[in-house]
Amino acid sequence: MNKYSIIIKVYEAGSISKAAAQSSYSQSAVSQVIASVENELGFPLFKRLKTGVVLTEEGKMILPAFQNIAREESNIRQMALSITGICEGRISIGAIPGVGRQWLPDIIKGFSVNYPKVSYDL
Repeated sequence: MNKYSIIIKVYEAGSISKAAAQSSYSQSAVSQVIASVENELGFPLFKRLKTGVVLTEEGKMILPAFQNIAREESNIRQMALSITGICEGRISIGAIPGVGRQWLPDIIKGFSVNYPKVSYDL
């Protein structure tokens, strides 16, 4: 996750600690990312409140650019995976009990060997 995605996550969560928990980062690491970007830009992105954080006026103005950067980075990652033939993502699998017990374990095992970066929900 890049620094812009972290800032977007904080905005969406309305809280540094919630965004940190959702992203599997420490609260300190997320705060450092925000401070680094604020320092780089020369203005604060968030107002710290007792109940969480909200974007400053400057933060509101620059958020769409952060969203575009995060979206384009995701597109680049997907293109690179497509070029290299590596598939990743998450799929959901449903089956009737007989098929689920009899055939699905072998199918999932083979699939997992061929596509290790694809996770699944049964």
